[in-house]
Amino acid sequence: MVERCELAGARSQVDVELLDLAHPVALGQAAVRASVEKTHRCLIVHEDNLTAGFGAEIAATLAQEASSAWSTDRAARHA
Repeated sequence: MVERCELAGARSQVDVELLDLAHPVALGQAAVRASVEKTHRCLIVHEDNLTAGFGAEIAATLAQEASSAWSTDRAARHA
């Protein structure tokens, strides 16, 4: 899967930051968070499972953190 993503990134002619999270652990989550903060983008690619894929966990964690950050930002603007 990583090789396919590398090839797609090279063909796209867009600057791509690729993270290989073969074993998504806390360190992987920190790397994803740092990449999203840097690029403001995230595309999750993983081999398909019927349910409970780790890509869904990454997306849910990012969405929860973003929602929390947006709430803090809105509260600060209204203070």
